[in-house]
Amino acid sequence: MLTLSGGREFSRIAAIVEALGDRGEGIGDDCAELPRGEHPALWTIDTQVEGVHFRREWLSWRDVGFRATVAAASDVLAMGGVVERIVVGWTIPACEEAASDEWLLEIAKGQREACIALDAKIVGGNLSAGPSLSLTTSVLGSAARSVRRTGARIGDRIVMAGPVGHAAAGLAWLQRGLDERDGERWVAAWRRPPVLRSASRFIAAHAHAGIDVSDGLAQDVGHLAEASQVRVELDGAAIERASFAASERARLEAEGLDPMALSLGGGEDYALVAAVGEDVPIPQEFVEIGKVVAGAGVAVVRADGTAYPPPRGFSHR
Repeated sequence: MLTLSGGREFSRIAAIVEALGDRGEGIGDDCAELPRGEHPALWTIDTQVEGVHFRREWLSWRDVGFRATVAAASDVLAMGGVVERIVVGWTIPACEEAASDEWLLEIAKGQREACIALDAKIVGGNLSAGPSLSLTTSVLGSAARSVRRTGARIGDRIVMAGPVGHAAAGLAWLQRGLDERDGERWVAAWRRPPVLRSASRFIAAHAHAGIDVSDGLAQDVGHLAEASQVRVELDGAAIERASFAASERARLEAEGLDPMALSLGGGEDYALVAAVGEDVPIPQEFVEIGKVVAGAGVAVVRADGTAYPPPRGFSHR
């Protein structure tokens, strides 16, 4: 993700769904759910395009393969699923001498490292030529109980595993040409997203609704609120504490970066967010960041009770 901007992505998705009519089914969650014996199958697809999601001078080819795989798998984890099998499609620049076997193998090694972290296998794919490098990853998983965006209930707590804002901070660091050593933690978060398998197991066991943070916390929680027909009030102070230490906030602000804007609108952290009941014990890897109330939309509330205007998250178009 090279820019943080609004766009027509979601209105276009709505128009496509309308055009599909009765040939579209179940569209709107992180994954498609398919009937398969005792446990439903979860199926998702994601594409990482050079110049839109990454620039090759900012990360290794192995990182490219790793992050493309984890980004797709995160959708399965968000629904409480277990990743099983992966199919990949590579589009390689047709007229580029740099498209050598050496860096293609490095991408594959990055995919292998992601599969080890996910305990999954790549079982096939497709290789083609095109105007730019892109990696399409289709992930098949399963869930004893798939957790959709639609189940949040009034009175639920909103909990999150994984920090937000780090990937956006790392991207900003690279875009500004700053010394990577000063932002090493954030750059690493952008290059190598976390694999939150244990958090996914908690979501499968206890969550009423779930989503991963790919396009920005406020925007993605807004999708959950809309699907569940509720309002989510996010605790700005809790998000601030969960995202950056005081010294880190000072370092970001010294570079003209707003830590809360990064946390709420940055995206690509692939944190997992869930709505859970009031009586559910929360594991250490989760933090409580809000609550579900009657109404619609999402609001971010500061410690003094005033509303923080949530920044717009990422849109591909």
